[in-house]
Amino acid sequence: MIFLGKEVIKVGVNFIYGEPIYYDYSKVRYTLVVGKRGTGKSFTLGVLLEGFAEANNKELSVIVFDTLNIFHTLQYPNYRGIDLLSEWNLEPKKFAINMIEPTFSKEDLSFYDLLEFFSLEETDPKSDIIYEHFINNKEPPFLKQRYKLLKSLLGPSIIEKIKNPGIHIIRVGHLPIYAKRAVLNILARKILEIRIKEREKEIKREASDEYVREVPLFWLFIDEAHEFLDKSIDSPVKDSLVNLIREGRGPGVGLVLATQQPNKLIDDALTQIDSLIAHRLTNKSDIESISSILYNYIDIDFRKYFAINLPNRPGAALFVDDEKELVKPIQVRPRMSYHGGSTAHIYKI
Repeated sequence: MIFLGKEVIKVGVNFIYGEPIYYDYSKVRYTLVVGKRGTGKSFTLGVLLEGFAEANNKELSVIVFDTLNIFHTLQYPNYRGIDLLSEWNLEPKKFAINMIEPTFSKEDLSFYDLLEFFSLEETDPKSDIIYEHFINNKEPPFLKQRYKLLKSLLGPSIIEKIKNPGIHIIRVGHLPIYAKRAVLNILARKILEIRIKEREKEIKREASDEYVREVPLFWLFIDEAHEFLDKSIDSPVKDSLVNLIREGRGPGVGLVLATQQPNKLIDDALTQIDSLIAHRLTNKSDIESISSILYNYIDIDFRKYFAINLPNRPGAALFVDDEKELVKPIQVRPRMSYHGGSTAHIYKI
């Protein structure tokens, strides 16, 4: 269990903290974290990652697709927050993480990965030309800058590295969106393939009372998820992530998505969740998209619920755990490691 925060209880016009709230990772699940900018969305991802790192479970490989290059700071203690941490009986702490370059082998790439990278349709005549040139190690007569970037990403495969237990940070914030989508497409497709094959072996071993896990369960964290699951865009990465959402939990792939624009997400990304951490939202269409999945849990508008039950401060959230039928207003605990997602500011004026 991961210590996520504390229940928030309203007493008169004030708010007090109640019982601790925990996130259960004993089996893989699909969690959605939403909130407008500055409300604590990426911060909450960091809290969950700290929990996984503290658990140090050798049966888990936690993969962070770091779209903003902010999660490397898990390795730095949060000394700036020492006063707040002490109020929660916590201390600054650094966590062991593995920094992985977003490289892949030539064998990892499919025809559809190349379509994603070069932003081409399958029916586009250029797609076959690109594929033939790539297979034969020749520069194509067009899209030469993209081809050079693709060649620079060829190297030791990230797929082999993530088969090891631990927290793996894949920094892609420096890549253009088409490259991010291509890398994530490979990653999402491969980890599902790996776990489907491995789960078949595990079931046979379990039937013989041999409880040995040779390849860990995967948890994939993706920030800025609307960039990859946008309902208005057709792309291979969206298809791969939909497969992961629909089929991943059985063979052992957990998914944690975060977005500030839930209204952009495809229906599967909203309806298939089994837990939700919802920070404050103000955009009407975003509120409506989250309200549509909360009608079974709260009987008033999401915005009104927030105004009544939660303070207007970063980290305040509505936590929904469908499996436990739990709905709680919470305050996410402070980070023990440094939060890399804060806005840059002037140190002295």
